[in-house]
Amino acid sequence: MSEYWKRRTLSRRNVLRGAAVGGAGLAGAALIGCGGSDDTSSSSSSSSGSSSSSSSSAATSAATSAAAVQQAASAATQASTASVKRGGKLTMHANHEMRSIDPHFDTFPAATWVANSVYNRLVKYSWDLKELQSDLSELPEQPDGYSYVFKIKPGTKFQNVAPVNGREVTSEDVKYSIERQMGQEGSQEDLGKWGHRYYFNEKLASIETPDDHTIVFKTLKPYAAFMYYISNPWTVVVPREAVEAAGDLTSTAVGSGPFILDQWTKGVSWNAKANPDYFEKGVDGKPLPYVDEVEMLLVQEANTAATQFINGDFSAYATDANYVERVREGRGDATEIAVPSQFGRQMRMPPTYLDKVTGKIMDYKSYATAPEGYEGWQSYWEAGQLFDDIRIRQAMVQGVDKQQIIDLALSGGGIPMYSVIPQQYDTWALTEEVPGAEFDAANAAKLLQAAGSPAVEGPFMWASSSAGSVADQVGEIINQQLGSLPGVNLTLEPRETANYYDVTYKYRYFMSHHVPLAAAEPSENLQSYFGRNSTYYKIYNPDIWDKIDAQDAEVDGPTRQQMVKDVQKDITGFFPMKFVYTPYIYQFYDPKLKNYRMSLDRYDGSQIVEAWLDS
Repeated sequence: MSEYWKRRTLSRRNVLRGAAVGGAGLAGAALIGCGGSDDTSSSSSSSSGSSSSSSSSAATSAATSAAAVQQAASAATQASTASVKRGGKLTMHANHEMRSIDPHFDTFPAATWVANSVYNRLVKYSWDLKELQSDLSELPEQPDGYSYVFKIKPGTKFQNVAPVNGREVTSEDVKYSIERQMGQEGSQEDLGKWGHRYYFNEKLASIETPDDHTIVFKTLKPYAAFMYYISNPWTVVVPREAVEAAGDLTSTAVGSGPFILDQWTKGVSWNAKANPDYFEKGVDGKPLPYVDEVEMLLVQEANTAATQFINGDFSAYATDANYVERVREGRGDATEIAVPSQFGRQMRMPPTYLDKVTGKIMDYKSYATAPEGYEGWQSYWEAGQLFDDIRIRQAMVQGVDKQQIIDLALSGGGIPMYSVIPQQYDTWALTEEVPGAEFDAANAAKLLQAAGSPAVEGPFMWASSSAGSVADQVGEIINQQLGSLPGVNLTLEPRETANYYDVTYKYRYFMSHHVPLAAAEPSENLQSYFGRNSTYYKIYNPDIWDKIDAQDAEVDGPTRQQMVKDVQKDITGFFPMKFVYTPYIYQFYDPKLKNYRMSLDRYDGSQIVEAWLDS
């Protein structure tokens, strides 16, 4: 990294560092215990979790400082470089099925484990999000506030399999991949399938390739989120030949990464073999990875997954309040670390858009009934009219008691959320309730009465991985809380995960509770849900859009921090949803697994490249 780049990015990197590891981030992590048996176990890519109240207390008391926790965690999972061992199969756990393995389409965390095993990014962040690291490229230079220059490492090659057959990775591959991620491949009608299009779409002035190893990105204006998105687990480099050979990458993967995909059996597992020609070397001077093979087992039923970890089927595992005590008792030899999740839970009302004929803000479910191509459909149903009244939205928000949900569904093992950004990222997160969003059932009833005592009746849906899951408990508790308000009568609709997301991303629902994507970069939380071109949720509020755009262009850390907090207050005060909690995650590591930590960004599985097994 050049001295210039260090100077240019110092404040930006400090902001990310604070967001990821300050306060409720790594400082809120705790090393609970270590043991030492000969049992084998595995690792988890599960993305939701919580803790019991006793566990929460243990985590709080043990979390004396970020430095102490990091030192203890490193000691628990690492060993001296002289003792590194090669070989063996590393078995991991996934708790959600992948809809596809196309990194430019998909948004499910499980899919990034394939992406980060088979492909590479230009650059990436360390597991704790503190350090920007090289990957395909050396760290970039920034000659001005609009340009980023990356140099691909010499000798970097794709895997020696068809259709690329070990050819060199070039700057044209990078350009093609970013343009594909932006949705420039295919028709306008297909734009919705590009789940990460918003990273760079309408943000870049140009992508230049002056030679085979140099790629230059120029932004239209200062773009504070650029380095986060270019290092994102989804922003991987894919070869054009592989896309053209298969039509897309939904069921195939060929890249430059440390593992070569061997097989994906949908609903069961995927496995990949070590790439013998990988360009990065280990401490022994030989190509990484250290293990011969990685296998990811899909186990969606939480009780079964806990049993399999106890039996030694996974090398690491992450769980929540429902199973943490059982796993502790069954695997006393494992190292346990408690961390706040990067994902929070929210209860939300229908997304909205602006009707171009009537000028009214309307519910998306009504739009779904419109004839194709006719955006002025006027017979929108009662739900759209119902939530047009901000008092009704505010009543739903005030009718939900988040602390009771934390106590009952998480056994106390969660942190209240106050707005869009989860508490793990405490540089950006709000630390107190926005006025009007507090729990006040009596006032909620008054708001409904002032709004004409409407009948708030309709389906209340969520993604349910298994009966009796935390999600099911949350749904039932919210239903009981809101059901105590006059005129509120919701119908519970737990849905299979893939079906739930299909409905959610078509914006066709009455009410739901949801775990949104989240990341250390504020724009990932703001633009993708509440921005002008949002992907995962829709609110029609141009003032909020303008403020989100403004923080996106602000590169001064403290100024941007205040802008991010202010726009979160505006979003929360618009009452599209109730921000409920961030749960604790309990990570367990088998003592044989070395040099591995689950990333604080649960989408990033790239840490397995340097993991090894002491067996």
